[in-house]
Amino acid sequence: MSQLAPHNWGVLGYALFWGATLLAGGIFFRRIRQLVSYMLLGRKEESFRQVVSRAFSTLVIVLSQWCQLKNLTSRDRAAIGHAFMAWGFFTFSSFYFLFIIIGAGFGLSETLEDTKFFFYYAWVMDFLAVLVFTGASWGLIRRFIIRPARLKGEQTAEALVILLSVFFHPLTHLGKEATGIALGGTLTTLGNSPPPISAALSNLFTGSAASIEAASTAFFWTHWLTVLLVLVLIAYSRYLHMIASLFNIFFRSPLPVGVLRTINLETAESFGASKITDFTWKQILDLYSCVVCGNCQERCPATASGKPLNPKKVIQDLKRHLLEVAPELVKAKVSAPAATGGPGTPEAAPAAEPQYMAGTVVTEDEIWACTTCRACDNVCPIWVDHIDKIIDMRRNLVMERSQMPEPVQQALQCLATREHPWRGTTASRTDWTKGLGIKTLAEDSNIDIMYWVGCTAALEERNMKVAQATAKILQAAGIKFGILGMQEVCCGDPARRMGDEYQFQTLCQKNIETMKSYNIKKIVTTCPHCFNTLSHEYPQFGGNFEVVHHTQFILDLINSGRIKVGSLDGNKVVAYHDSCYLGRYNNIYQQPRKILKAIGGLKTVEMSRSKSNGFCCGGGGGHMWMEEEPAKRVNIKRTEQALETKAGLVATACPYCLAMFEDGLKTKGATEAVQAKDLSELVLQAMVTGK
Repeated sequence: MSQLAPHNWGVLGYALFWGATLLAGGIFFRRIRQLVSYMLLGRKEESFRQVVSRAFSTLVIVLSQWCQLKNLTSRDRAAIGHAFMAWGFFTFSSFYFLFIIIGAGFGLSETLEDTKFFFYYAWVMDFLAVLVFTGASWGLIRRFIIRPARLKGEQTAEALVILLSVFFHPLTHLGKEATGIALGGTLTTLGNSPPPISAALSNLFTGSAASIEAASTAFFWTHWLTVLLVLVLIAYSRYLHMIASLFNIFFRSPLPVGVLRTINLETAESFGASKITDFTWKQILDLYSCVVCGNCQERCPATASGKPLNPKKVIQDLKRHLLEVAPELVKAKVSAPAATGGPGTPEAAPAAEPQYMAGTVVTEDEIWACTTCRACDNVCPIWVDHIDKIIDMRRNLVMERSQMPEPVQQALQCLATREHPWRGTTASRTDWTKGLGIKTLAEDSNIDIMYWVGCTAALEERNMKVAQATAKILQAAGIKFGILGMQEVCCGDPARRMGDEYQFQTLCQKNIETMKSYNIKKIVTTCPHCFNTLSHEYPQFGGNFEVVHHTQFILDLINSGRIKVGSLDGNKVVAYHDSCYLGRYNNIYQQPRKILKAIGGLKTVEMSRSKSNGFCCGGGGGHMWMEEEPAKRVNIKRTEQALETKAGLVATACPYCLAMFEDGLKTKGATEAVQAKDLSELVLQAMVTGK
């Protein structure tokens, strides 16, 4: 047990060391067992396949710290400091397990430490100690001195204790190693060059052997007690994310990005989540894993526009609620089997009263403020899913309690009666086709591609021009296509995102039946919401079709030479807006930009927030049909970001976004200076015959 030899006070030293270690370990494992029992109160989760590939990808994500470094920007380098601390945590934890718990615990210390591996490992820890110290120092400065907006309110005693423990840990390690070198310990006998930082610090200890021995003992015990403090903190504080996040990344949803869990409407005893036990165990694991970094809060358009929703707060409020109610729920669960016993069986404990979350733990205003843009989910370093919990609470409000804002109720009623959400329209689904010679599949089903028009492009006056432009491009390319016309009903995205899973499944199954009756294979759609739903959510119900967004299809037509585009007059400056459901949901960022690049006479500029960091237009999650306070409208925020670029054109690839920009430009009085156009309109405008 040479690692402890200089600080070994005989039997007392061993007793103190192992007694403290076992006590801290016991506290840790007892608490972890409790937390696991709370987690298992949740419902079953989707099956997790591909265990090996999941394990490998988790290892790569964690060791590279890509989970943090993906959010690194020139304005925010906090991810580097966190990566330093994480690398140190895993390296030091492995050392303690291998060389102290295994080595000292099984009498293998001399064998393990008398190796080159031990020597090189000590070198690695020497440098990592400096990096951990740097990361902790930067963390303390940022949280308690600089205080960026996303850390507002996080200057807590818990955060201070955690950061101070990380701050002192590398200092005591270096002190322990430096005094060990000064005393001629193992690191001076295994090689000619002991760890350089510890070796340099050893020169500070030039007193008598007894004084150095005393300093070494103090450093050792301070260091080990700090390690044990951290172990207990992990179990009882937000530090838990250091362990929980590993499992959260491994068990990340097997569904495509952003796809919601289905509800079996025939067997479900309840709809959505009214109480914490209605979440799945993975959704509860999310609560343990949250780093409280505030990245989700910083990217959330609802938060930025002054609404009550804060994704970080939602997760923390749910976690707090879980820890409050779970002990009684676990007790009731354990006692429940006794109720089925025979005579003389102790009476079961009464079931815990339902604890409704919507309206109490999370307010209804918070629940309805979400646009489902996925900015929070996308930026989260450890794969916490915020939106699925919000949608589950919406499902409960809508399907069980019939509590929803009036505009939501009206949109859902319109979906139920007219099979589209546009309550005020008098247009039919084929009015936009007048003069274009477009046939429905009922008239001619011998087609190569079906054009899925979508409710907004078919029924909303401004977006009818987008449908017409798309159809004219397909015609110019010689594509034989057709539409469903009056047989097309809403894809169901608004219903599902507003919480009405029953309405979604009704519309979904009707569309699948219709398309299968025509043997549809390939679909082109202009709407990213329809694109996402048809691509990723219809397969949950047997609707497997090849679905292409019109930006992808148009770019292929340009690249293949089937259409030719020329130049637009005036050397216009254009800013492209990334639709959330096209970008963050489906990773389609480059195709729209390549289309703009192919059009002559355009100079493209990027908004301050673009691509994966793009800012929502405000129309998703059913908000196209909801009312917002004028001062808190998301689309106004996004319009202001577009105007900052000084562009004369704002290009979109989504009917919701186009409608939101039209409204925003009108509100800002900028309709004469700036135009909003769909990419299909710009392509059609720039097309040449090619003859």
